[in-house]
Amino acid sequence: MHNSSNYFSLFFARATLIACGFCFCFSSGLQAGDKNIVTDCWPAFLGSGATTLNPDSLPLEWSPTSNICWETELVGTGQSSPVIWGSKVFVTSIDGTMKENCHVTAISLADGKKLWDDRRDSAQPVRSNYFQSRSAPTPAVDANGVYAFFETGILVGLTHEGKEKWVRNLVDEFGEFEVRIGLAASVAQSNDSIFVLVDHEGPSYLLAVDKESGKTKWFTKRFSRQSYASPTVLKIEGQSQIVVSSAGSVDGYDPQTGKQLWTMEGVGGNRSTTPHTFANNRMLISAAPGMHDKHLAEARKSNFAMHIEKTTGGFQTKILWKTEKAMPSFGSPIVHQGLAYWVNNVGVLYCFDAESGERVYTRRSGQLCWATPLGLGNHIYLFGKDGLTTVIAAGREFKVIARNELFAGATEAGESDIRRRELRGHQHGGRSGAGASKSGVAVDPPAIGSESQAGRNGRGGSPGQVSRQAEPAEVSVAGATPSPGRGGRPNRPSGDGESQEDGGAARTRGGRTFADPVQYGYAAVNGSLVIRTGGKVYCLRKNTSLAAEEVVK
Repeated sequence: MHNSSNYFSLFFARATLIACGFCFCFSSGLQAGDKNIVTDCWPAFLGSGATTLNPDSLPLEWSPTSNICWETELVGTGQSSPVIWGSKVFVTSIDGTMKENCHVTAISLADGKKLWDDRRDSAQPVRSNYFQSRSAPTPAVDANGVYAFFETGILVGLTHEGKEKWVRNLVDEFGEFEVRIGLAASVAQSNDSIFVLVDHEGPSYLLAVDKESGKTKWFTKRFSRQSYASPTVLKIEGQSQIVVSSAGSVDGYDPQTGKQLWTMEGVGGNRSTTPHTFANNRMLISAAPGMHDKHLAEARKSNFAMHIEKTTGGFQTKILWKTEKAMPSFGSPIVHQGLAYWVNNVGVLYCFDAESGERVYTRRSGQLCWATPLGLGNHIYLFGKDGLTTVIAAGREFKVIARNELFAGATEAGESDIRRRELRGHQHGGRSGAGASKSGVAVDPPAIGSESQAGRNGRGGSPGQVSRQAEPAEVSVAGATPSPGRGGRPNRPSGDGESQEDGGAARTRGGRTFADPVQYGYAAVNGSLVIRTGGKVYCLRKNTSLAAEEVVK
């Protein structure tokens, strides 16, 4: 019989799989192959490469009876986010007791009708349950196709009409995925390549695949590590880099060759979040305390803003400021209008000045959040796990604009609900933030305040500056020797703690925690906000009676 500590650990790890978070949009770096193709798009995880959104085009308010123009039931279930290209929404799912079937489904953005469904056999059948990733990786789309990776090992390229371009079985090629609960890394993309990260307990790697042929362009080895983090393509010093923050290190790679350009090691707890870039070659790196606060000491030193610059010897990184209080559990932090926003597992929102690291406020958002906030115009959207989306005003004052239910019963979490959830997640942990009680629950987060000098400036050690072959940054918890071309070596986590509680009860609680409907992810284009729960896709609009041709203008 499994002990409940293992199941609690599975609860936390599996929840990291569905951290589908999103940032504000920026001009697409993808090129349309046909001038007639409508390229209003949200083409990848975190909206990377999305076209510019008009903030006034999306609804601020909705309910089960208003501003929801369609909802479409999917084959099976999944935790990935939708992607959009022109008039089509693409989403992945799996079904079968052993996740035998992998689906890519195309849906009309105008009316929610299913256009086609592509089904593939799993490459590595694994029992489907609440403790396994289920179609967690988000696909990518461009003018010429849609590209989907499944945690069962299938990587497929399809046309917009659902015809196969190519398909690969990564399990057959590189070996079985050695993971307890499945992979969750979404694919990243450039104009001509798809990038797949496989970080697991076996031989880990970063793979570049040609979009047209499906052939390998390069293959870069990485140290073995258990992680659910996704790679992202960022502009640094005017050039694209693949940046990976995953279980022990933050690494930069050349997208053309796969060569490792730099590494920062000793970053702990960074197993589910994705770097977020903002002004002047800066990015936010985040890390979570983990189940039972197993990675708390590491994570407290691993939530920071960093700057990276090119030097004669390669690249150097510098920590600008840290926060020891704000630690996400699943979603990634964002920067919007000069402010950085972190949301933790129980829905506590931390707001910082992105330049200085000064804490502006801390407030309850209304529901625990498994998704990253969306910053758009003068508003921040906070997507609660259980269907409640809180829209707040962007800026230095916390002001709720609207609280919106996607489906019936998506009510605001009460203090007792938040307390119970926090106790389940951190019952063996200590104090974990401002206003924490003995149980680790932030009962009354302060409204306005500043981080300590250590939190703002990363003191207790000078800010880390590392190049590809330099010593680990001061943020390190444990020293490790960098290895060119393989990514930083992660710190090995300690074993799970023991518990006498019956494992069956833990499974029951896990079922309640992860049972659908859950807001897993979304995509946005002008006029339409698309939200995905496990088994459904919803489309929200200010004007639900728009004609099809008006939707895709």
